[in-house]
This record gives sequence, C-alpha cells and structure tokens, in this order.
Amino acid sequence: MFRYSIINHCRWSVLSSLISCHSNVLNIDREISSGAINGSNLSSENNKILHIKCHEEIDRLKGELENYRNKTVAAFKAKAFKDTSSTKEIDDLRNQIDQLREKLVNSQSLYNSETDRHTQVVEKLESCLTAIREQHRQETEQILTKKRGELNELECELEKQRERTVRLLNEKDRELETLRKQLDNSPIIDKQVSHTSSVSDLKETNEPTTIMTELFPQHLSTSTNGGPISPLNSDYNYLVYFNEKQQLLEQELSALKKERREFDSTIRELQQKYSYEISQLQVSNEQLTEDLEHIKLSTQRNENLTKNEHNIDYIKNVFYHYLLSNDTQVKHTMANALMTILHFSSKEKAKIENQKPNNSLATGGGWFNTK
Repeated sequence: MFRYSIINHCRWSVLSSLISCHSNVLNIDREISSGAINGSNLSSENNKILHIKCHEEIDRLKGELENYRNKTVAAFKAKAFKDTSSTKEIDDLRNQIDQLREKLVNSQSLYNSETDRHTQVVEKLESCLTAIREQHRQETEQILTKKRGELNELECELEKQRERTVRLLNEKDRELETLRKQLDNSPIIDKQVSHTSSVSDLKETNEPTTIMTELFPQHLSTSTNGGPISPLNSDYNYLVYFNEKQQLLEQELSALKKERREFDSTIRELQQKYSYEISQLQVSNEQLTEDLEHIKLSTQRNENLTKNEHNIDYIKNVFYHYLLSNDTQVKHTMANALMTILHFSSKEKAKIENQKPNNSLATGGGWFNTK
C-alpha cells in the first residue's frame, strides 16, 4: 500500500511538472508572438535566456519521467513477484488442505475399522464367556451328579456292610446263648466249675484252651490218649469253635472299620478336590466377568470421546484452573468434575481414595466425600 502511494505521488508530481512546463512554453510562445508583432521588444539575450530555461526544464522533465518510469517498472515487478509468491502460498495451502482432508478420511476409515474390530472382539468375548459359563455349569452338574451317585453307592455299601455285621453278631449271640444253655444243663461241668472256681479267679485268663485244661484235665488226657470221646469233649469243641468264630468276627469288624475309614477319607478327598476345582472355576468366571466389564467400560469411553470431542477443551480448562487454584474446596470440586467427565469406575475411585495420602491431587481429603 505504501508502494502504491509513492507511485501515485510520483505520478502527480510528474503531471504537475508537465503542466507547469506546458504553461511556461505557452507563455514563451505568447511572448515570442507578441515580440514579433511589436517588433524589437525582446532582445536576443532574452531569447537565449528563455531558450536555456526551456532546455533545462525539458531535461528536468526527462529526468523525472525516467525516474517515474523506473519506479513504475519496479512497482510492477514487485507486484508481479508478490502475486507470484501469494499464488505459490495459496497453492501450498491448498495442497496442505488436500493432504489434511486425505488424512482425515484415512483417520476416519481407520477409526471405523478399529471400532468394528473392537465391537467384533467384544462380541466374541461375550459369546466365549457365555459358552464358558454354560460349559462350567454343565461340568459342575455332571461332577455333582457323579459324586452324588458315588456317595449314594458308598452309603449303600456301608449300609449293607452294617447289615451283614449285625447279622453276624446276632448269629454269634445265638450261638453263645446255645452254648451257655448247654453248659448250664451239664451237671459234671457244674461240679468241676465249683471245684476249680478259685483257680480261675486267681489266674483271670481269656484263652479257652487254658480254661479247658484247668476244668477238664482228666477228660482231655483220656481224649488225647485215644480213649472214647465224652460229652465234655464236645462242649470243649463248641467253646473252641466259638473262640475261633469270635476272633474271626473281630478281624472282620476291624477290617470293616478300616474300610469305613478309607471310604470316609476318600469321600473327604473327593470333596476337597472337586471343591477346589469348583472354586477355581468360580475365580476364572469372576476374572472373565471383570475383563468383560473393563472392555465394556473402554468401549463406552471410546464412544464418549468420539461423540464429545469438545469435552477435551473443557477438561483442559478445568485441569488448568485446578493447577492454578490453591483452594482445597475448588480443587475437590474440579477433581470430581474431571472424574465424572472421564467416567471413572467405582473400583478406580475406591483405589484412588485408598491411595490419597500418596496422591498429590488428593491434598484436600477424599475426592468422593460429598460436602
């Protein structure tokens, strides 16, 4: 603009010089014409002076015209250069705009593809979680059904074993009762028992062979020497048979008790084993549920950031004022606003609340305590 004003000033100065020169020439012509009419009013010296002035004026005008021409050419060159540079800048800016538009289109397509992929991943994880839950439920039902069946079988076996043991005990009780009746009905045994009762009280032994040797020494000696077998020998055989049966019964009872203890330990081991597996499956299920919650939360955050991009400026302003503020209440309010905008989860808020003594942002107490 300054250059154009200079050019206009030069133009007007040259035009004014031309006008003054033209007026001078006209005056000279008038003087010459008046001198020719009047005769000798003008002298030759005056003509020379006028001629010299005209030449000087013409030279001055030529110089000014040349200067004006040079300035005009320089102005046109500067204008052409400026137009060229501005055109080049416009072209560069247009190229940059085209590149930015292309980048925007590429970024939008990339964002759409990433959003689709993320949605597919979330759907796959949800379907996988559903399948795992269903499989876990089926496996749990199968294991529980199987173990209930095994437990019922063990209880049935134990009940049968108890019934067999009770039957054996009843049979042995009946045999003992029969032997007692037979011993009570034998008169010889009563006499010998009364004769040797003091000896049996002193020794207090449980072996039937020792008792029989003390009770029936003569009969045993005759039977061992090959004599005829008396009724006492048959009673002794009954006692020996009873003792053997009693020992067998005790062995069976001890074996049954041992087997029962083994069954109980097996049942406890199975319960502990499958309870641990069930707890592990529950832990894995909770972990998958937590992962799915995090994925949903991240998806929601991405959608919120996409829909509300203008919130970035708001967050920047809030955080900027938060850093500049020294008021605890104001910082508390701004921190809550930031967490609300950024959609902090309850677990994240609880974790920050637990870490508030070590957190520089929580200088004013808890963030989530409403005042």
